[in-house]
Amino acid sequence: MKKILLTAVVVLLVLAISYGIIVLLTGLGMWALVHLGILSAWTWKQAALWAIIFTIISLITGKSAKKGE
Repeated sequence: MKKILLTAVVVLLVLAISYGIIVLLTGLGMWALVHLGILSAWTWKQAALWAIIFTIISLITGKSAKKGE
């Protein structure tokens, strides 16, 4: 039982860290676009939404690429 709980905690921790990194990188990219004048403004909520979209796209394309091999 402890192994299952520990495995679940590790998996959730890895997912949380990877999502956090994606949000951070998306936020930095949006910040750069604001300073280049391409975007007028952005918020962390927008960065989180785009990070969710990027995560879903990467999961879909990653699975389809593995099936094709």
